Amino acid sequence: MLYFTSYNARAYALKESNFDDCQSFVKAMLVKHENEGYTSANSINIGRLLPQIVYYYYTYLTLVNRGVIHLGDLIDVVVPTGNFGDIFAGYLAKKMGLPIDKLVVASNKNRILTDFFTNGRYDLHREFMKTNSPSMDILISSNLERLMYFLYEDDKKVSLLMKDLKEKKVFEIEEEKLKELQKTFAAYCCDEEETRETIKDCYEKHHYVLDPHSAVSYRCASLYHLPKTNHHVISIATASPLKFAKTIAESLDIPYEDDISTLYRIVDKTGVVIPPALKKILSCKVPQEKISKDEVEEEIFAKHSFVVKAPATSANLGPGFDVLGLAVKLYNSFKFEVSDKDELLGFAKEFTNENNLVLIAYQKAFRNLGLEPLKVKITQVENNIPLEGGLGSSSSCIVAGLLGANAILHHHYCLEELYELAIDLEGHPDNVAPCLFGGLVANVKDDKNVYHHGQYPVCSCLKFVLVTPKESVRTSEARKVLPESYPLKDVTFNLSRLAMLPLALEKGDLDLLYTLLQDRVHVPYRKSLIHDYDLFESLAKKEHLPFTISGSGSTMLYIVKDENSLLNRLKELKTTYEFKVAVVSMDEDGATIKKESDYE
Repeated sequence: MLYFTSYNARAYALKESNFDDCQSFVKAMLVKHENEGYTSANSINIGRLLPQIVYYYYTYLTLVNRGVIHLGDLIDVVVPTGNFGDIFAGYLAKKMGLPIDKLVVASNKNRILTDFFTNGRYDLHREFMKTNSPSMDILISSNLERLMYFLYEDDKKVSLLMKDLKEKKVFEIEEEKLKELQKTFAAYCCDEEETRETIKDCYEKHHYVLDPHSAVSYRCASLYHLPKTNHHVISIATASPLKFAKTIAESLDIPYEDDISTLYRIVDKTGVVIPPALKKILSCKVPQEKISKDEVEEEIFAKHSFVVKAPATSANLGPGFDVLGLAVKLYNSFKFEVSDKDELLGFAKEFTNENNLVLIAYQKAFRNLGLEPLKVKITQVENNIPLEGGLGSSSSCIVAGLLGANAILHHHYCLEELYELAIDLEGHPDNVAPCLFGGLVANVKDDKNVYHHGQYPVCSCLKFVLVTPKESVRTSEARKVLPESYPLKDVTFNLSRLAMLPLALEKGDLDLLYTLLQDRVHVPYRKSLIHDYDLFESLAKKEHLPFTISGSGSTMLYIVKDENSLLNRLKELKTTYEFKVAVVSMDEDGATIKKESDYE
């Protein structure tokens, strides 16, 4: 339910609905949007019949090759069905010459097909049952209309039958037509208790775990087999039993807690192998989408534009070089719209090319999935984070590009996956992590080169005063001035402060933060690159305020509870160069994305 196959394929849960509701909606939308390239992957799509026809031939030829039957021998096939697609494929295989004698319809408590092939009356005036074989919980079987066409070879007659079904909720075929169908079709059904009994019986006798749909088929095959036929009877299986953990657990007397833990109990007891596709679903952290009937068309078919708001960050926080960062309420914003060509609007001229970091990140999200990126128009809406100022301007671009792509990809990625992609682009985590997650974030890389992050609370009483000189410091230059190794005393100095820094930030203890924000790993080496640094540092010492370089500079950061006194002192400073001051609080949410219409 949570796994995506491409940028334009994702699963939704339709609230307070059943299969018939979903199928009716899909049919209506395929007609309404027929020129927009949409299709269905279920039995509505006649193309699905092609691979289904193939496995009837494959099964028959396998039996021949194994010496079970001789070429030309008749077989009977029992098919669990609700939408009548799989069994209709068997019918087409028979018409193409495959030696099938009887096709046996296997139904659950929603036995509308069993009744139809028994009395020729397709009657919707009945209760819809939710059973333990949910894919067969269907009352409107799409492919039956196709069978009716072969039965009558008269499209007008079929249209009248379908009109009766829509308007009167019932249609009926003539006695001679029913007898004609019964030459090919038989029909049986079983209830939920019989389904569970069949799963248990098959496992105990053959050590084979049937899923509930296959169990319906297996049960109906036993009802049909003797004395109805002397042919070999094939029972069609449909799915992994691990998709139906509760029913399997009930059938095999396995304690049930929840689907995931019970699934692994089933594996331990029976040895059933988890299919690769199911493993992907189990590892996917993307939340399930639940939408109402009224919302679904707008959600799926509307052409939305999205706005990403990405916060500035202060990385290398105090002694937390390359591991600790903080998101603050200063933002860059970007709008994303699918277009017929790549466009970059609102950016400085030097960033309106293929080297634009927002565009690069956007395209990476697609290419990481093996997809060609959709063309996009990206507009810079807000530009409040200074370039090369030590406030994570590049991280805001990377995170925004990934989130914009993810929205267009119908939220294929979870935040943890976007975190990994962002680090891959940025090269280190201490800016992208707080930009993405918000708050105070620590990062660590394990011995398998996998990054992990943790968030810490910060007292809401704290404010951060950002001082940014007019002259910036290139990150590449700031990296060059760092030594290749450090004295042990300097490393110990930093570690002792880093260990207590999150606690002091949570308490809002300015006196302790004054000590803990001191650093010997990067600040002593980079301060020479920042104009008038000594003046700002002297002010911090005089006022006894926590102070450090933000990121790699040139922005410097003070932590205060009341900014007024500091702002007055900053105005009095006799600096050589101009500087800007911003007073911000911590951003707790990280980058956000909304449909542009939600801002209206």
